[in-house]
Amino acid sequence: MYANGVTQQLCCKVIHCPMSKSKQRDSRIGIIFLTVFLDLVGFSMIFPLFPAILKWYLPRETADSLLATLVNNIISLSPGSNVTDWQVIVLFGGILGALYSILQFISAPIWGSLSDYFGRRRIILISLIGTLTGYLIWGFSGSFIFLVTARLVNGLMAGNLSVATAAIADITDDKNRSKGMAVIGISFGLGFMLGPAISGLLVQWNPLQTFPGLENYGINPFSGAALFAALLSTVNIFWVKTHFTETLQQKHRTPKFLWSSANPLRYFRNNLSFRVRLLALVYFLYILSFSGMEFTLTFLAGERLNYGPTENIYIFLYIGFILMFVQGFFVRRYAAKIGEWQLAIVGLLLCILGLITLSILHSIYFFYLGLTFLGLGMGLANATLLSLVSLFSKKSEQGSNLGLIRSSGSLARGFGPIVAATLYWKLGSTLSYGIGAAIMLPSITLLFVSKSLKRDTTC
Repeated sequence: MYANGVTQQLCCKVIHCPMSKSKQRDSRIGIIFLTVFLDLVGFSMIFPLFPAILKWYLPRETADSLLATLVNNIISLSPGSNVTDWQVIVLFGGILGALYSILQFISAPIWGSLSDYFGRRRIILISLIGTLTGYLIWGFSGSFIFLVTARLVNGLMAGNLSVATAAIADITDDKNRSKGMAVIGISFGLGFMLGPAISGLLVQWNPLQTFPGLENYGINPFSGAALFAALLSTVNIFWVKTHFTETLQQKHRTPKFLWSSANPLRYFRNNLSFRVRLLALVYFLYILSFSGMEFTLTFLAGERLNYGPTENIYIFLYIGFILMFVQGFFVRRYAAKIGEWQLAIVGLLLCILGLITLSILHSIYFFYLGLTFLGLGMGLANATLLSLVSLFSKKSEQGSNLGLIRSSGSLARGFGPIVAATLYWKLGSTLSYGIGAAIMLPSITLLFVSKSLKRDTTC
């Protein structure tokens, strides 16, 4: 009872409204926060495990297996003749990450459109059950093909982030929209921070050392992390099932489900607001550049600062804390006063400045200055871009349109790491980060064009 009261009071502070009028809304925001947080913890747990995964599976696979073929293709496509194990591992992780993101690109608008028709609660529950299934497959993946199957399932289910974002849009008005979206950003950043740390601890215990016979049932050294992620998903399902009430009223739902609204390439079609299409393109360019930087940042730190795995953890913790501060404090308090357009433009400019700083200045002080610009920029841009799409979408289109922008971001995350890694190895760090800044630069112009348009949809 006490914990529930604290949660409600904290959520009430998030949206600055009287307790008597918003008790149910506050509770739902807290549940959405928990849903996204637990989802992202489970998703990001696999990131630090890629080197160990490759090392464990490769000797157990045949020469013509999927994993062996993948590694051989990576070696043949890598730049230069002297391909290091680290390069193979990074591209291996990038390909698995790209697979997940491309599937999320496909599924996000589908889940969003389904939630516009069936309601948010039902779709969130279905996707969470699917996520749980994916983690269980991972836990018993004695062969690499089962690990890939688990990533396929989890990638398709990951579109529920667009539904959670739409649920926030349902229960916040125009004035408080950015404050609500900041809740998504905080849970997103916190989940990304804690997920890798948790898996790093759990992987220290190898169940096969204690029970070697379990290998016959598919148990592997990573089963502890996978089953912990499954436990988090189970808690998530129970919490949504017992505490989450529907956010989309029946009168605001679409009269029938249309597959055309679930098309991930919908922003190229004429039946979508031109402004929303422009914002989706802005989001694509922004995530394409940022995800490439994020993926190659450990290379940059190793090259210029001689950083290893431990120091790299501090880098992402530093960025994560900046993100939580910006979205949890600044955006929540000042977005409505300053304006979403202005904060989005400033955020993108700060990201560009951060990439340029990392590109041309090599000392540790300028390295962290560049990270500071990037953290501040991403914190401002992420929440405000999502808010702008929501503000210029009808009630019945919140799920599909927010699914669209999430989908464009997932597509960018699919291509960004691979493109960035290739540019880094072929052209070096200075040029690759400079190109990253140049890729993001047109998004500023697109934002100004989008802002100048007349409002063509209403909430």
